[in-house]
Amino acid sequence: MPNRISFSKKSKGFGIIEALIGITIGGLLLATFSTLIYQTIKINRVNASQIKATMYLQELIEVAKDLEQSATTTIFVPGPTLSCNNCYPKDSGGNTWTLINVPPEPQLEGIFSRAITISPVSRDATNHEIETPYNFANDDPYTKLATATISWYDGSQNHTQKLETYLYYYGQ
Repeated sequence: MPNRISFSKKSKGFGIIEALIGITIGGLLLATFSTLIYQTIKINRVNASQIKATMYLQELIEVAKDLEQSATTTIFVPGPTLSCNNCYPKDSGGNTWTLINVPPEPQLEGIFSRAITISPVSRDATNHEIETPYNFANDDPYTKLATATISWYDGSQNHTQKLETYLYYYGQ
């Protein structure tokens, strides 16, 4: 009888092909999850920076509001518009308060730069609504627009946020 070699159709072992397929699927899953974790960390950092930026903007607006609440007559802004990086209100005598621009503050936490701009406001003569753009003929000396701006670079792109409020003098 001739020697016959027979191959069984059912293999009882784990072949190299199956092992390579398993390693490939595992590698793809690992790459997907590591990308997901990296993106999550990056988004969390951006969100943390935006929260801090908003806090610094609110702080700057509070400086302007302090000026508004401290003024006994008018808010004096030297020139048509005041822009400063590190402002504080100062009683300049004669019931007039002004924002003083001191030497620029260093960047907050090494990345944030902020500034405030106080601008004049005009009102429509008929309905007293605030006009945009500013019209010198309808200037409202008792209202100013405070615009706080902050900018920062997060390592991949520049960001800017802006917060505006109106300052009023009610004792007119």
